[in-house]
Order: sequence, then C-alpha cells, then structure tokens
Amino acid sequence: MKLNRERLIGITAGVILCGITSSLIVPFSGEGQPSNTLYIVKHLLASVQLNFRGYVSIEDRLPDFLNIGFYALLLVGLLIYCSNQKETRMIRFAFAIIFLDNLISLGISVLSILAAAANPDRDYPFTIFTAVFYTSGLLFLFMSYTVLRYLQKTKTLSVTYHHSEVLPTSFFIESTRTQRFLHLLVDTLVLYLIFPKFAHFLYWFGSGDYSGGNNSALIHYCVILAGRVLYYFIMESIWSATPAKLLTQTRITDEQGQRVNALNIFGRTLSRFIPFNALSFFGNRGWHDSMSNTYVLRETYSEEVRFGESAIPSSV
Repeated sequence: MKLNRERLIGITAGVILCGITSSLIVPFSGEGQPSNTLYIVKHLLASVQLNFRGYVSIEDRLPDFLNIGFYALLLVGLLIYCSNQKETRMIRFAFAIIFLDNLISLGISVLSILAAAANPDRDYPFTIFTAVFYTSGLLFLFMSYTVLRYLQKTKTLSVTYHHSEVLPTSFFIESTRTQRFLHLLVDTLVLYLIFPKFAHFLYWFGSGDYSGGNNSALIHYCVILAGRVLYYFIMESIWSATPAKLLTQTRITDEQGQRVNALNIFGRTLSRFIPFNALSFFGNRGWHDSMSNTYVLRETYSEEVRFGESAIPSSV
C-alpha cells in the first residue's frame, strides 16, 4: 500500500484512538479480579508501552497517564499537520518512539526465547498472549517504519547562499547549540522510557524474579551502557536522526551532506562515552561529531517532494 497524506492522517488517528483506549483500560473484571482478556486487549491496542519500571503489571489499577500523554502529544502533532502539511516534526518524533519501542520489545522477546532454550530451568511458555504480542509488535513496527520513510522523503537539507562577485556559493545550515542541548535532554528522557524493559529482561535472566534482583546496581549500569549504544546506533544508522533530532528537524550527514555509513555512526556512538562529551557542543563542534567526521544539519520541507526530487543541491 502506497502511503499518501490522507492515509497518513488515517493511520495516525487510528494509533491515537487505539492507544488512548488501551491506556484507559484497567485489566480487572467487575469482581475486582485480574482479567487476562482485558490485559491482552490492552496490549493489542497499544503501539507503545512507555514506563520507568520496565514492565506493565496486570495488578495496575490506574489508567496509564504517561502513555495517554504520549498519545495526546501525537494528537497535537496530527492537528498541526492537518493545518500545515510541512509541519511533521511531532508526528516523526512520535512514530520514531513507536518504531524503537516495538523493535526493542521484539528483540528482548527473541532473547528471552533463546535464553529459555539454552536453560531448561527457565520457563518461557508460548501462550495466546505471546502470539498477540508478536503480531501487534510486528504490525506497529512495520507501520511506524512506513510512516517514517514517507515523511523522510518530504525533507531535504536547508542551505544558505553567499552571493559573491563571481558565483553564489551555498552552505548547509548546522544545528544551533540550543538544539543540541535539547537533543541531549529529550533523547535522555526517551532512553529512560524505553530501555527499562531491557533491565527487566536482565533481572529475569539473572534471577528468575520479574520484580527485581540482587545485582540492581550492576544491571542498571549495563542497561545504561547497552541502551545508549543501541539507541543511538539504531536510530542514527536507519534514520540519520534520533527522535529528538526529528523533533528539531535536523539530521546527521557527512561533510558533503550525504548519508553517513554504519561504521562512522558506530564510532560516533562510542565517542559519546568520552567524559564531558555532552558539554563539548558548547564549542565549535561536539567531540563525537569531529571524531566521526559527521555533522548535524538542519532540514526543511522539500517543495519538489511530489516529483521525487530534492529542491536543494546535495553538496556544498
């Protein structure tokens, strides 16, 4: 199915409606007993499961206000997009979170099955809930990928022109220090909303206890390291941007404004662990930019997107 503006609006509205419905479902029957049916429906409708605990318990008796806030943000983005099709930043931001959350959740599930197969004492039964989880996860992953691919084609790099006596020269526009600081704050928040479920998996794998373990400090340290590597490498390799960069309409490129290869992205990701790297963007360039020879450049709406062309030259 080829995506267009009308279908994008319909898909986004459906995600919002299903998501808010899921967040309002409290998985208990009229007698106050946990209901597996409601629990399955809740997960089937939810495109994301954002929380700081790493898991959603059937014992939760309150609506999921954190995820309601996420869908409210997506609703605001949809309303803005309906009034101005050039404004896609909030929709891209939300669908990037949906993409990453489902990708990580499915990856953890595969690891859980492999861990159970390698350890006969570890039980991982395949139930109807497991089937629903995989089906809905793959659906939301494919849907978010399709939406992000479509919206990515509507953007091109911003340039400014310097008019000389000979010929005008064009220059790409780099992101501002304010935008870089916002990237740090927003990406850190998203990271801590998505990757606690990885800690939950490590607890289960290490101790068999879904509620925690004795090595919590070590586990959280491992999650922070692995989470940051996966977060930045996955998003910047596939989309040339993290969710925060999509929100500010910026992307990662090389010096010529071209896509950066995975090896450079990996080097850029590892460079983030250099002490005080987060403060380096207050200088001319961040250390993880200069060490990987990458740039964070600003995007704009492509006026010729309907023809499948870029309105801006691809080199400086």
